[in-house]
Amino acid sequence: MVDAHYASMWSYVNVLTGGSPDSEDLTHQAFLLAFDRLANEDRTIQDMGKWLRGVVRNLVRAYW
Repeated sequence: MVDAHYASMWSYVNVLTGGSPDSEDLTHQAFLLAFDRLANEDRTIQDMGKWLRGVVRNLVRAYW
């Protein structure tokens, strides 16, 4: 999952934060949160990229 989506999620975080130096840390946090949610919930994700963008949006919203 990380290999397939890291670059696009980092770019998305970078845009949402206006190029903040915290973009990489936020991207890492998003993946950690995503892994935690996937491990604790029994559900099938239809579109992993779309779901990850939602995780990122919520994390960046909390960041601001």
